[in-house]
Amino acid sequence: MLFRSCRFTYEKDCKRFPERCISERLLMTMADAMKAEGFVEAGYDFVEVDEGFIASTRDANGDLQPDPERFPRGVKVVADYLHTLGMKLGLYQDVGSATCVGDPGLDISAVPDAKRDAQLQRDVEMLMSWGMDSLFVDGCNADPKTMNVTYPKLGAALRSAAAKLGRPTPWYSK
Repeated sequence: MLFRSCRFTYEKDCKRFPERCISERLLMTMADAMKAEGFVEAGYDFVEVDEGFIASTRDANGDLQPDPERFPRGVKVVADYLHTLGMKLGLYQDVGSATCVGDPGLDISAVPDAKRDAQLQRDVEMLMSWGMDSLFVDGCNADPKTMNVTYPKLGAALRSAAAKLGRPTPWYSK
């Protein structure tokens, strides 16, 4: 499968660099440009977001949440907009306790752990409910020796969430 995308990386200083700070505005502006310039019709139909869309803390229920300054209306607004343009949204996460820049990760347990396994399922369902079409993951804050367990566990959680939400299973890579 040929993966066609536009990818944004993490810019920490949004006040100093607003034009390249991952945000609702940037993603929608880029999507408009990709559509207007014919990129979508040429097959460049993914916008992938690496770091910067998740808030630095979980909400009061322990769930992932969008960064309120960068995505004041939420990530779903962006995904829905991309979908109207014939595009898809790819998001980033970490199988470990935190992402590479320290935002909350999926914290996938390598052993059966009812609480962490339930949280993983809620996290994946949350990301999918936001309109995520693909997921890019790494293991910046995970034990590489357990990735033979944690990555398949993530795949199972994605398939389960897709079935529950009536959506296609997101494509994911590591």
